[in-house]
Amino acid sequence: MSADLAILNAAIRTMDPASPTAEALAIANGKITAVGTSGFIRKLCDAETRVIDAQAATVLPGFVESHMHLFLGAFSQKVLQLADVTGTEQITSAIRDFTESNPDEPLLIVQGVAYGCLDDGADPTRYDLDAICTDRPLLLQSADFHNAWVNTAALEAADVLHGRDVGPGSAIVLDSDGVATGLLTEPPAVATVLTLGRHGGREGLGLKGAEPEGPVNAADRAADLALLCEGLAYCAAQGITTIINMDGNLYQADLLKEIEDAGDLICRVELPYHFTPGKPLENVEIAEKKRRDLTSDKLWCGRIKLFMDGVLDMETAYRVQDYPGKPGYKGEPLHKPERFVELATEFDRRGFQISVHAIGDGAVRTVLDGYEAARNANGARDSRHRVEHIELIDPSDLPRLTELGVVASVMPPHPPGCEFPLEPTATIIGVDDWPNAYLWRGLQQAGAPICFSSDWPIASLAPLTGITYVMNRTPFGDGLGDERLSFEDTLAAYTSGGAYAVLKDDQLGRIAAGYRADIVMFDRELTATNTEQTQVVLTICDGTITHEISA
Repeated sequence: MSADLAILNAAIRTMDPASPTAEALAIANGKITAVGTSGFIRKLCDAETRVIDAQAATVLPGFVESHMHLFLGAFSQKVLQLADVTGTEQITSAIRDFTESNPDEPLLIVQGVAYGCLDDGADPTRYDLDAICTDRPLLLQSADFHNAWVNTAALEAADVLHGRDVGPGSAIVLDSDGVATGLLTEPPAVATVLTLGRHGGREGLGLKGAEPEGPVNAADRAADLALLCEGLAYCAAQGITTIINMDGNLYQADLLKEIEDAGDLICRVELPYHFTPGKPLENVEIAEKKRRDLTSDKLWCGRIKLFMDGVLDMETAYRVQDYPGKPGYKGEPLHKPERFVELATEFDRRGFQISVHAIGDGAVRTVLDGYEAARNANGARDSRHRVEHIELIDPSDLPRLTELGVVASVMPPHPPGCEFPLEPTATIIGVDDWPNAYLWRGLQQAGAPICFSSDWPIASLAPLTGITYVMNRTPFGDGLGDERLSFEDTLAAYTSGGAYAVLKDDQLGRIAAGYRADIVMFDRELTATNTEQTQVVLTICDGTITHEISA
């Protein structure tokens, strides 16, 4: 059979231990049919074959983005980003410029805002934001997307100036007079104001496991479809061919199925079911239906996502030891340990993979305890359950990841000093826990399987940016070990490691005959020192070119 497409004269890193390098490959009917020398592959071409001369540039398996939020990420391209802006005057100027240039926006949304962003190192209150904008609703989202600050106009428009019950683990924070301060903690509270926006807050519903209230009209649905397609195209431009879209609500499942049916799903998408605190165990039947409805190679559901805690910067991460300077306070798990054992055991019994947001070491331990209980109850299987983030882990729990076959899903942009500032996170962690924070090499040395991701839009989506952070990371405290991985292991965590984590390492994550034709090619030979200068010029998913920059 002749090749549909061939890449010749390449520096191919196959991620196949049996044959780690090659210089050419052939693709037909969506699969890689041969890998070898350019001379050998050229013999598989005919007049109809598209032949691409890589000119010694690196070719890899397509990147697997193991943890991201597609709808919210696509939406983030439309709002004001202040990731690198601090100081009251600078923030005020940027927001006022954005306000003037967007006169028709029903809700002014600012993202990437650092904690302690004002001149005095404080977070903004509604009064601070009223001084910037009084006549239109204004919302500033924290860089980690767990919290937001809003002005009085936003609180009044959303009818939450005097608060509202938004469920466990989330709050519209009130002052002593029962009036909102402007701080909204965790996505359910933030969503009360996001509903005022252009997309009605639908872009963020998946983050809290919620659905639109009532039917979505045709115009809004079309806008949401278009936004998701823009997000998929942005993923393809980064060399990404598979995404684990942690948003996980049924509305997005419906939209993505429509996109797939139209032939426009240009990345593979796993869409977990988001099981939030307070949901009855019977809701697992919704996940079962979702798993039955989404079964293709391009769109599937085989995973349930949960949150076990919050974030370090708001001191809502659940820890083994007390927070520094706060005797008796460790944070709290969002699921009681005995409840999580019940959930994990049932989800595992049904054959779902489980992914749990666990940032504090107490949360990580609670998750591992649940996974161990599930294994004891149901018997060992190749489940590859995951712990997401692992920003702190007690040393005694490191070997348990390997013992339980648990995948460490971590984000290279996230450690202090990478994409986010060193403070206040380093101080909140405390010197005693610095050696246990944001481990990469420590996880690897413990034998844990690792997959890398961005958590987009919490951090930059581009895997090349993440690789840069891994290569250049420096310890954020004296006496700490080097947590960098080798260049080869880093590439694996973005390719074969991601495929392993979704139980598709027999189809994805390698350049080998018989594997799906998911490919990324760069404009040069990729090395550990040139990732910042390197550009993705070709992305192929399932044998179809999804992104291309002509020479």
